[in-house]
Amino acid sequence: ELISTTSKVLNYAFENKKKFLTLTVAILVFALLFVGWRFYVKKTEKEASILYYKAIQYYHSDNKSEGSAKDDKERYNLALKKFKDVIDRYPRTSIALMAFLYSGHIYYELDKFDKSIKSYQNFLKKTPPDNPLNVFAYDGLGYAFEAQKDYKNALIYFRKLIDGDKKPLSKLGYFNVGRCYEELGEKDKAIETYQRLITAYPNSGYAALAKERTNILKR
Repeated sequence: ELISTTSKVLNYAFENKKKFLTLTVAILVFALLFVGWRFYVKKTEKEASILYYKAIQYYHSDNKSEGSAKDDKERYNLALKKFKDVIDRYPRTSIALMAFLYSGHIYYELDKFDKSIKSYQNFLKKTPPDNPLNVFAYDGLGYAFEAQKDYKNALIYFRKLIDGDKKPLSKLGYFNVGRCYEELGEKDKAIETYQRLITAYPNSGYAALAKERTNILKR
């Protein structure tokens, strides 16, 4: 039976040499393209990582080469330039996503709030909703909108820090939501938010601040 089956396969291949050869070549080409693509992806990720690491060094003031920055503004601009290079040269890498996030932080520090908002939004557009790093973009967007005195939009993003399960920035989220309600003149909602913070995290430093704000608002 095995010999019979093998003979049939060989006979089919012989009788359809052209089709068989075309299929074989197609498989080989696909395999080569796949290997080449994997090599390219690995190479670009590595190059992007090197450039990203240099940007991080400037951001955290660790870079002692190429001359130390004179002040924070210069340091941030040096880091920003390298993050931009990552985004422009390696836009499809995972590292580019982190460059968008850090660019948002830097633009905020440089008081360029519109650009900060755009960077954070670009990061969120390119990540799935359950990405654990999204909370840092939400936090950054909240502060950027707050800096523009757009407290309604700030509330939208600060709320995202406390929606659903407990998240790493939820304590801060509660406090910032309360502050925004204060700025909007919604005293009752501010008090309610602070009390939720005190209940959820009674032993935290933010709970102490919330108690202080609540006492002031109740006077």
